[in-house]
Amino acid sequence: MSTHHVENIPAIIGKMVRLEQQLGAAYPGIKLRWARIYGRRWSHLLGEVHDPTAVPMKLQINNEYGVIIEKHEILAMEDVENIVGLLKGEFGE
Repeated sequence: MSTHHVENIPAIIGKMVRLEQQLGAAYPGIKLRWARIYGRRWSHLLGEVHDPTAVPMKLQINNEYGVIIEKHEILAMEDVENIVGLLKGEFGE
């Protein structure tokens, strides 16, 4: 069962947009897509598919949300860990 109520969705979307801008500035070249997680299924929530042939990196933020990173190969493992830490801090684990 979801821990967020419908009235919180605009705030969550706003947070995602802010984080996308922040991460895009910190790691130029990456592209993010956001997903709502329903069990094993990830449902697209926000963002565009930029390269349909690329294999993106999926990072689960918590039980409800995940982020899909295109062009993740430009990131070092330390960068990925920093991104995961930031996102989990913003959304809670």
